Amino acid sequence: MTDPGTAALAIIAAIWARESARGNSFDRVNQIRDRILIGKIDSTDITLSHRELMYVGDWRPLATGVAAVSFLFSFVIGLLPFLLDSSGNVALTILCSAVGLYQLCDGVTSARTLFRDSKVMRKCLNDLRADASKA
Repeated sequence: MTDPGTAALAIIAAIWARESARGNSFDRVNQIRDRILIGKIDSTDITLSHRELMYVGDWRPLATGVAAVSFLFSFVIGLLPFLLDSSGNVALTILCSAVGLYQLCDGVTSARTLFRDSKVMRKCLNDLRADASKA
């Protein structure tokens, strides 16, 4: 059985790792999204084909990875008492379950936001493609 101090450090480390990974990933996802929607990288214009390639090849896989990591960490936090062989500690089990559930809800919210962003970008790219075909 793991002592409570070690268990608390493991919980804090898992939460810190998730938030660090999530924060850095969301920054990158948002940078790519902005480039796709605005059509510029810094001050250089990018073509519609390049924007579509960035959407399919960069943004979608990264957004899927962000959601997957979010869910993975929520499950790891929820299972932490069992991984630390502290499942007999009721308070730790309840704490990890509550934190894991909160992280899971946050992951669902993030996935929903990314799904909404995906629909907006797809519509924007389709509208641009339709406008280009009219010209």
